[in-house]
Amino acid sequence: MAHREPISELPSTSRSDDAETRAPVTRRAYSLPEALLFLYVTCIAREYLWFLNGGWTENAIAWSFSSLIGVGIVYFLADRRDNAQPVRWTMDWLWLMIVVLPLLGFFFLRAPFPSLEFDNLNYHFVNAERALSGWPMRAGDFFPGTVLPNPAPDMVFGIARHLLGYRLAPLLNVACLLWTAALIDQFLRTFVPNRILRYLAVLGILTTEPIEAVVNTPMIDLLALPLLLSCLLLIIKLPEERSRDRVLIRIALFLGISLALKLTAVVFVLPLMALLLYQLRVVLIRQNYYPARRNLVLAAAGLILPSAFFFGYMYQLTLNPFFPFYNNIFRSPFIAAANFKEITMGPRSVLEILHWPLSSFLDPNRLFISSHDSWYAGRLQLGVVSAIALLLMKKTPASIRQVSIVLLGGAWLWAFSSGIIRYANFAETLAGILCVYLFSYTYQKATSLQAHHVGKLKSQMAVVLLTLVLAFQFSASLWYGLTYYYCSNGTHLCDGIMQPQPFNRFTGPTLQAFNLKMKAAYDPKKAATYFQEAAFMFRDRNAQDFLTAKDREQFKDVRVWINTYDGTSAFMVIAAPDAPIISVAKFLDIFDYMTSPETRLRVRGLINSHRSEKIYTLLLIDHFEEARTAINRVPMGFHFGNVQSVSLPAFSPANRTDLLLVEIVID
Repeated sequence: MAHREPISELPSTSRSDDAETRAPVTRRAYSLPEALLFLYVTCIAREYLWFLNGGWTENAIAWSFSSLIGVGIVYFLADRRDNAQPVRWTMDWLWLMIVVLPLLGFFFLRAPFPSLEFDNLNYHFVNAERALSGWPMRAGDFFPGTVLPNPAPDMVFGIARHLLGYRLAPLLNVACLLWTAALIDQFLRTFVPNRILRYLAVLGILTTEPIEAVVNTPMIDLLALPLLLSCLLLIIKLPEERSRDRVLIRIALFLGISLALKLTAVVFVLPLMALLLYQLRVVLIRQNYYPARRNLVLAAAGLILPSAFFFGYMYQLTLNPFFPFYNNIFRSPFIAAANFKEITMGPRSVLEILHWPLSSFLDPNRLFISSHDSWYAGRLQLGVVSAIALLLMKKTPASIRQVSIVLLGGAWLWAFSSGIIRYANFAETLAGILCVYLFSYTYQKATSLQAHHVGKLKSQMAVVLLTLVLAFQFSASLWYGLTYYYCSNGTHLCDGIMQPQPFNRFTGPTLQAFNLKMKAAYDPKKAATYFQEAAFMFRDRNAQDFLTAKDREQFKDVRVWINTYDGTSAFMVIAAPDAPIISVAKFLDIFDYMTSPETRLRVRGLINSHRSEKIYTLLLIDHFEEARTAINRVPMGFHFGNVQSVSLPAFSPANRTDLLLVEIVID
């Protein structure tokens, strides 16, 4: 199976005896990376055409123009060397068996069970639905999902859902991992010539907890991973490239798209940009290379444009392009002038930030969003230690030194920004590469015929120690992924396992070994419905298709939604998709719009404009009083009217959520 991609192809310096390595470079057909890049660029371009909304015709025109832009960018970046030679497709069976099938197998362990992860219910789903057809805040909306980050990655998953269905849309994550795997393979060729060992190493590097935790969900954390790794490889090889201007544009565009897909990627974009400037200085001094002014402008555009429109949109709405974050700088009147942070997650002081990339291993509950029932095998910490050791070694290759510097710089910026492990997938990947290199280097020393007896003995002892540590770490990460679970919220918070699988029967005993306890019980009967749920694959593109006539009748009077509790906006969109959503809910315990007088006035005006219409809220039974408190903060005078118990299917007739539909009456 051909797995090397033309977008970020690099000259190989491997000593591998693979026939593929010795083959001449040819122009290859468009492949998986190009398809992903096309999807990314198309969704970002659609943001610039949000003004085309309101109907099928406008939407079709907008997506047609966006697709043309996507095709143009992919064609510009494609490898067009040696165009005269035809493309030859070959099947790499080892790659298929060792890398592709395990990743697909891991995905399909949970795939039939629709993902109801909290962030998706809270804002990802509603933001995708809005942004796919126009402005993410429609007329009458006020932050329908309580928070509005750049919806470009949600649009990517939205398109995947319309093409593949809700259950199979997270195959995008597998596609990103396969692209990442191909890039890792390119890197490992320089020091792991054996194909079988190299492919096993690739799989091991991708077997890490934060990756395994989201691979089955429409979470956006993996979308930027191959772009960042592509940039690193291209930057490392920049002095050897002949068409450096094109490579520079490619790097800038990939970094820009990474920021558009996940703003938290900035902690790795900054070290990569610093390394890029260093490499440009090297080629300037050694080869007297100066980028053409036109290409510098294109590179700057590639870096800025993917996020510029959305930041401008948020500034127009709130006077803060990063709203609601960094508001102590921009001081939007719609929220308190403060920097918001997960108070229960990550480091808690400047001193702790300094040692968090190492000490966080001892406190995994503050690494994972799932909090009190998490453990962690320590890939990042091993990588940080390896990076420091490799920088101190005299014979470390320049490329490995550069990887180490990017990892260390990114790890400490990550600790300063959040310290939450799901935002450190790139660091986890680099850590795996460094661990494999350190093991390969130590093994070569231990088996060298020229080494002195004492030095050889030390190397052999180091190989044994590294083997034990890496075997434990990689296997522990794999086991964590197999037993990991997200909570479902069928009747109340965390009342079951969202995507059950047979391995979850071992989750409780595994957590008990670490003095931890599961928040949700494993139900083997639910896991037994695997094939019943799998029958809905490719048939779950629209959540409304699962509503019965009785379900629809429950919501026939809804004209306006008031979002009083974060975590239910997706159900509102499913129940009454055309109704505006006005949020008065807190976003977890992180920030609260309603503490601002300006927000209360805005919300009051929006609700006043719908005074003559039926207004409702939808919430979990456990949060009734919380919802009453939230709505009473709007200075209008409200009381709860009719309260009705309702049930909604979430992409499955068997997977129903019990909710309260509460009428809100204006006094």
